[in-house]
Amino acid sequence: MILRPCPRHAFLKTRGRIRQSSSAADYHVGLNATTEQQVSNPSTLDNDGWTPVSGSGFVEHTGPFWRKDGADGAVLFRMQVCAHHLNIQGRTHGGMLASLLDNALGWTVMNVEQGRPCVTVQLGIQYLAASKLGDMIEARSRIVRRTRTLVFAEGTLSVGDTDIAVASGVWKIIEAPTPSLAPTK
Repeated sequence: MILRPCPRHAFLKTRGRIRQSSSAADYHVGLNATTEQQVSNPSTLDNDGWTPVSGSGFVEHTGPFWRKDGADGAVLFRMQVCAHHLNIQGRTHGGMLASLLDNALGWTVMNVEQGRPCVTVQLGIQYLAASKLGDMIEARSRIVRRTRTLVFAEGTLSVGDTDIAVASGVWKIIEAPTPSLAPTK
C-alpha cells in the first residue's frame, strides 16, 4: 500500500496563509495506475476535457473536484475518494456524496441558465451502494423541468458501472448575483 498526497491537500489555505500539510488524513491510497494517473497528474484529466473546479471555501475544503461539459448543457463532475472524505466505517461519508451531487447538479443548472446564479432549495438523495478510499466517483446530471424561477434536476453518482446514489432537487434562480459571481469593474 502506497500513500500519496491527495491533490488538493498537498497545501491547505488557512486565513490567507498557505501551510504545508503533513496530516495522515491528507493522503490517499494509490490503488491502481489508471486512478493514480488521473488524480496525481491533472494533465491526464485535462486531456480528456476534465478541468479542476475552484470556487468557494467549501468547494476547496471538500474537493478536489473536476468537471467536464456533457451533452444538453449537463456538467459532469468527478472526484477521487481521499481519506478526508471517509466516515468512521471507512466508506465515503454520505454528506460528501451529497455535496458532490449538490455541486454537480447546481453547476448544470447554472450552465443551462447561462451563468445566472442559483441556490439549492431542495435536494433528495437515495444511497444505493458504498464507495471506498481510492474510488473515482462520477456525477451525471440532467435538467428535468424549468420554470421562470425554478429548475428541477436529477443526478446519479457512479463508480465504474455501479450506481452508488441518485438525487433529485430544485434550484431557485436568483436575480441579484452573489458577491463572488458579480462582475468586477
